[in-house]
Amino acid sequence: MVLQNRSKVYDMRFELNEIEARREQYPSTISFINLLNTLIAAEKDVSDRGHRFIGIFKFIYDHVFGPFPQRAYADPCEKWQLVIACLKHFQMMLSMYSIRDEDIDSVVDQSQLSEAGQSTPLQMQLQMQLPLIELMKDFMSGKTVFRNIMSILSPGVNYLIGERTSQIYGQLLEKVVLLSLEIENSNF
Repeated sequence: MVLQNRSKVYDMRFELNEIEARREQYPSTISFINLLNTLIAAEKDVSDRGHRFIGIFKFIYDHVFGPFPQRAYADPCEKWQLVIACLKHFQMMLSMYSIRDEDIDSVVDQSQLSEAGQSTPLQMQLQMQLPLIELMKDFMSGKTVFRNIMSILSPGVNYLIGERTSQIYGQLLEKVVLLSLEIENSNF
């Protein structure tokens, strides 16, 4: 995922933010996330409950899905393909793992430390994070994923019907709405 040259670091963030964003075309990012989703879906060992996927999750959450509404797209179909790949990843993280009591305890312990003015090292925080818990916290706090999903759903059914029948990306938008509703449903 990372190719280093003397002074430059080339990774998917660089590809997304520097190369694809300038061209307003995102084929590498879409393919990369779809490949990751396929590989993760084939994963049978769920014993770590997603710890090993936190880096992938953070990339998709922070760099792809978070800023997707602000990005420019030469082809509107690519916008919705990118969103579908992200939502499939989030849906997979929600369905592959379940919350345990100790997960709640670790979140409470972290929040008590931060309230007391104590901080835990970044590496320790990353080791304690689970994609599932991060998504749940996002929804409970009304942060990035929640806001973006609500912005997708808020135009309503009449808008979706109009876009579905009049735009080339209509079927993709319909899939985005369906995934958004499924994610909303699995969180509540």
